[in-house]
Amino acid sequence: MTRRVPSMHEARRVLRRTRLVVASVAGAALLSQACSSYFGSGPDPSRDGRVDAGLAGAASVVPTSLVSGVSVSDLAIDADSVYFTSNQGLAKVQKSGGNPVPLGGFSQLNGLVVDAHAIYAVNNNGSLFSVHKDGSGTTTLSSAMCGGVSGAVALAATEVFFTTGPYLRTTTVSGGTPFDLAANVWEGGGPAAAARLALDAQNAYYLGNPSTGGQGALYGVSQASLVGASCTGLTGSGTQIAVAKGSIAALAGDGTRLYFSDVTSNGLSPVLVVSVILAPSLTTRSTVTDLAKLTADSNNSPNAGNALASDGTYLYFGGFSGIYRVLVGGPTCSSTALPCGTPELVVANAAATALAVDDGFLYYGDQNGPSGLKKIAK
Repeated sequence: MTRRVPSMHEARRVLRRTRLVVASVAGAALLSQACSSYFGSGPDPSRDGRVDAGLAGAASVVPTSLVSGVSVSDLAIDADSVYFTSNQGLAKVQKSGGNPVPLGGFSQLNGLVVDAHAIYAVNNNGSLFSVHKDGSGTTTLSSAMCGGVSGAVALAATEVFFTTGPYLRTTTVSGGTPFDLAANVWEGGGPAAAARLALDAQNAYYLGNPSTGGQGALYGVSQASLVGASCTGLTGSGTQIAVAKGSIAALAGDGTRLYFSDVTSNGLSPVLVVSVILAPSLTTRSTVTDLAKLTADSNNSPNAGNALASDGTYLYFGGFSGIYRVLVGGPTCSSTALPCGTPELVVANAAATALAVDDGFLYYGDQNGPSGLKKIAK
C-alpha cells in the first residue's frame, strides 16, 4: 500500500492548527478643541457644554519631542527604541531621545511591527519585507503580486499577517508562499490604514467592505483558514462582527478584547464613538459596548479616531481636541461594568496619527505643529 506524502500546504495547515490549540490553552496572552465626554445612547443631553473638564490640565502637559518634522504613519516599540514609518521611509530613535537612525527609504509605508530580531512592513507595491533592527539585511518575505499597496501588519508567534489591496494574507516570519485569508479588505485608505488589523489567539480581525450601510465593517477570520494561495481568484470574506455607525477608522486588540473607533454625525457635527467587543466570536453575535462619545467643536482634528492603543488599564485614542484615555481595566474597573468612567483628555491640541504605550510613557505621531514623534509620561 502506497503512503501519500502530505503536501507542504497540508503540513502548514496541521502546524497552524497545532499552534492554535496551544495558543487557546495559553489564553489571550498573545495580544498583546473642546469636546463632549457624553458616552450614552441617543443625543448628547449637554450639547451646549462641550468643554472637556480635563482641558486645562491637559493644556499644561508639555510633550517631549523625539523626532521633529516627520509625518508618522505608524510606530512600534521594544524595550529600548521607537520604530516608525513616515513619508520618508523607516527609522528609529531611542526612547530616551537622541539622534534618529534611518533604516531605509522605503516608499509610502504604512503599518509595521517588531519582534526580538526584526522589523516587518509592507511596501507600496504590496510586498512584505523584514529588516534587521540596525537597518541591515532587508529580506523580502512575500513578493508583490495581484497588485496592492502598503497596508497593516500584525505578528503572531511565527507568522506575519498583513493587508495589501483587498487581500488579508499570511506567511511565516522566515518567508515563503503567502496564503490568502480574505479578499474583502476595505481599500478606503486614509491615514488610519496602518491601524486596521488585530489578532487574538485564534482569529484575525480586519476592516472590510460593508454589506449594509456605513463605510467599512469589522470582520473576523480564523488564522487557520488558508483558503488558497495568493492570486487564485479568491473572493471570500470573513465573518462580519460589527457594522459601522458611520465610518470605522481604526481597531486594536487587547487580550481577548477588540477596540475600534467610528466617526459618525449627529446631524450638525462629527461624532467620534470608541467601542469595545469584549469577546469577539465568529459563531455568536458580538456585543458592542460604547466606551466614549465625543462631539467635535470648531477646532476638531481631522485625525480623530485614527489611532488606538491600550496598556490593559487605559485605552488611549486620538480625539477631536487631542489624545484621550478611558479606563478599561484594573482593580476598580470590571469588564462587566464598562464603561468605567468618562474619557480624560491627556494631551491637548495633538492630532494623533499613531500611538504606542509602555509602562511609563505614551508615544505618538502628531501632525499639529511642530509635527513629529513625541512622548509624554503616563
